[in-house]
Amino acid sequence: MSICRLPAEVLEVIFQNLDGWSFSRAKEVCKCWCDVIKTMQKNQRLWQKFCVLEIPEGVIEDVLSFKSIPFGNLIMDWSALYKKWYRGRMIKGKHFHIKNIQYRLNPVICMKISGSWIIAGHSNGFLSVWNLHTGELSQKRRCHLKMVTDMALVDLLNLGSYYGSENLPWAHHHIITVSKDTCIRIMSLLEHIGSSESEIVLNKHGDVIYSVRIFGKQFVVGSRDNTVTLWHLELKRNPVLHLEVTLLQTIIGPADMLLGLGFWYNTIYCISQADRLRIHDFERDKWVEQRYFKSRLSKGIEEVKGLFNWPVITSYFAFRDQIIIMFTASGKMVISINENSYKVYNLMNTLESLVVGVALQGTILALGGENGRLYLYYVPDSKSLLELDLRNPTFQYTLSEASIVSVDILYDYDSPTVVASTNERSLNILFDEIPEFYISIQDTQDQIEFLYHKTISSEIKEKQLAINMYQPMWTT
Repeated sequence: MSICRLPAEVLEVIFQNLDGWSFSRAKEVCKCWCDVIKTMQKNQRLWQKFCVLEIPEGVIEDVLSFKSIPFGNLIMDWSALYKKWYRGRMIKGKHFHIKNIQYRLNPVICMKISGSWIIAGHSNGFLSVWNLHTGELSQKRRCHLKMVTDMALVDLLNLGSYYGSENLPWAHHHIITVSKDTCIRIMSLLEHIGSSESEIVLNKHGDVIYSVRIFGKQFVVGSRDNTVTLWHLELKRNPVLHLEVTLLQTIIGPADMLLGLGFWYNTIYCISQADRLRIHDFERDKWVEQRYFKSRLSKGIEEVKGLFNWPVITSYFAFRDQIIIMFTASGKMVISINENSYKVYNLMNTLESLVVGVALQGTILALGGENGRLYLYYVPDSKSLLELDLRNPTFQYTLSEASIVSVDILYDYDSPTVVASTNERSLNILFDEIPEFYISIQDTQDQIEFLYHKTISSEIKEKQLAINMYQPMWTT
């Protein structure tokens, strides 16, 4: 009896025990399997199982653009989420498109990518919008009186694509920008930036705002006035679809001043000027110092002319679930992923360059070098950050001789896209082909044959063995 001739009910039991990628490829074996799997692929609960079992903790939220896992969302497209995550491996491939954009505006300070568009924040307070595929300037508008320091993208509906005044899609519907002019602005991406009557301007800080971070329906803003504001976002439908913003709390920062922010679920964390990692305790309304972090840095002390110098942190970047990537004045990169795990990398001995721009999203780590070179690393889980071979990046490309100041990553349905920018130009990399390491159809067949032996009842197997009819015949 051929395994291809098993009843559909038995095949369904076998197929649901595969991993998501093998499940998708199994339909190429024969028409019978194809019909069964096409029916099963409509089951979002099955794809939800694949996502939860295979995607590492924290990565799902990253791929979802910093949203909590919507287990109870009946309209959530789990198959699309799985495809986005798996296609992060495309950076291992050899085929990609590169598009250069030459800025003719003031220097770029920060940059975000959404769908088919790039949004750049400039030193003179302007925002510019560029077509990702053609490199053409679509919009330009002054939104702040001073430098745009940071931006965050908003997607509360989780629809995947949004269409506004242009034909090409956005992956988000609003953008939050902060600036040295102490203002927070929230603007719709589906209309011309800054021209909508629904634009929201918030003034709750008395000094330069340097950071904004979003997770789910909440975002936090950090300022040099040593305060952090926590806000809530809500989409309302009456009388028309619009965004409402509510201030939830104003938090006084630690005495030694915080330098930047991380925000994950209900946790706000920062590194202060005294090189201490602090987490805000909402119940006690106070910053709690993580003592392991200070002692960890002490292990990086270097002896210079018989004296011990405490490592000076020149910059740091906070990512999902308290992952911190720091850079010291001595040219080292320190990656801390939790209380017990960290790694120190010597940049000058490996990349022969300091790192200025960093992005970590899903399974992709992007480092923008002071030498104008972009380095990408495939990191399937958080622990992989402690096992990087910096000398052998998964992908690298030289943008220019100028330092890369900003990097961003987007997980799209077709492929991941990485954007890196210097002050004057931008590089867009779209990975567009499945790499050679993807499993073959024969691999899928072997796995299904194993599951067939494991799943089929012992009674049926005894009968088959008795009449010596079990001879798997594969159709390729």
